[in-house]
Amino acid sequence: DAAVRDGVLGWEAASRGIGELYAAAESGSKAAAALLDSRAETIGRAVAVMRDIVNPDVVAVGGRGLEAYRPGRQVLARSYARASALPALPLTFSSFGEGIGDAGALGASLSAVYTDPVATLARRAARPSYDPAADRFCG
Repeated sequence: DAAVRDGVLGWEAASRGIGELYAAAESGSKAAAALLDSRAETIGRAVAVMRDIVNPDVVAVGGRGLEAYRPGRQVLARSYARASALPALPLTFSSFGEGIGDAGALGASLSAVYTDPVATLARRAARPSYDPAADRFCG
């Protein structure tokens, strides 16, 4: 919406998705780059708040936006460093790219195995055999 409102993209280009904004920034559009930088700045502050609350040993950030618009990494890192109240802890940028959603889903599904592997295996053993042909998401 901001890209259309600010005249960076027309409605038709905007309807094709954020990839159009990435392409405009890569093609030299200062307005598109400013929008993406603003987004990275906001994400950097949000990551800093979460880091200050959780205080992890490692802070990893990833996603399509950071792969598609590489300059956003530096903006995000500077924003994060300025906003965090804790001693410096560098960001680690994920190399998953567009596969980050798959990695997140895998991590979430494996959490049951790591939490209680015996109970997880017992639940699986109690179910009828898995039939890939009956699975509407496969094949």
